[in-house]
Amino acid sequence: MQALPLDQTPVQGQNEVLKDVDELRDLAASCKRPRVKAMLDAYIAQLQAVVDATAPPELALPDESNNATCPPPSSSMLATDTQSHSSPVVNGQAPACQAHAAKPVTPTPPPPTPVRISAAPAANVQSSSTQKPYTTISSYGWDQDDYGKEPNNVYVYLMASFLEGIGQFKDHVHCSFTENAFDLKIHDFKGKNYRLVVDLDKSIVPVESKAVVKKNKITITMRKVGCSA
Repeated sequence: MQALPLDQTPVQGQNEVLKDVDELRDLAASCKRPRVKAMLDAYIAQLQAVVDATAPPELALPDESNNATCPPPSSSMLATDTQSHSSPVVNGQAPACQAHAAKPVTPTPPPPTPVRISAAPAANVQSSSTQKPYTTISSYGWDQDDYGKEPNNVYVYLMASFLEGIGQFKDHVHCSFTENAFDLKIHDFKGKNYRLVVDLDKSIVPVESKAVVKKNKITITMRKVGCSA
């Protein structure tokens, strides 16, 4: 097959040939005979060559990479204003490069200096009161179980007037025991610290001894050695 000449204007003839090429490609795609398909492919190639030969030359696009820079203006293009120091003006207009000038970048402020925060102290009655001096408890009562009674305990009673309301401050009362003594401490009660230390004549069982805080008094119970349940 021989490609037909374009008998119309270049643009109109080219559009018509392109339509022919598209339709021939559809026919070639549906063609079942190899020989017929080869003839159609050859004719399509001829038409495509005609289209390529008659296509108008493409216009060269400006290189956008040159927009980032601007050649220095000549001395005749500069109009210097010594008072305002304004940008140079050429024929009443600013140079083209001024339109592409980069916007000023606001510097990012440095991050704030980290502030170290001390951990809050745990709630502890002793932490705020151990610095205060102790007032010695000098008055207390003493009793013990009869010989042969089981269990056999020794009792110490604190019922002084200053202990009124101590039952509401049970966590302020601490008592430690050894085999031959006990140490009772009352922290920060009515603005004072109190203490009672007693050395015993007989041995006791520390793990079975305790201090019980009541409404207005404190009872210390100590288990005698040899009388444990």
